[in-house]
Amino acid sequence: ISREGIVVRVYNIQAPSDWGLREVHTSKLINYLWAADDEIPWTKLRGRTVLVTGEEAMDRRWKRVPVLKIETLKTVDDDGEG
Repeated sequence: ISREGIVVRVYNIQAPSDWGLREVHTSKLINYLWAADDEIPWTKLRGRTVLVTGEEAMDRRWKRVPVLKIETLKTVDDDGEG
């Protein structure tokens, strides 16, 4: 699955991930982001618009927002680093 959104920090210690993806137009949290690669520069991506592809699954404790296991992540904003 592919999703486009803004990378945000999630401030709930019980959430399945520390990072999430917000919908660009509504700012609604659409996914928690999870990656096996711990070298993703999350703080540099915070607030940036990205295109994420991967496998989407539901965490049984968080039934309203799925977790997106990242396979690819690409910036789509014009910051020049992506």
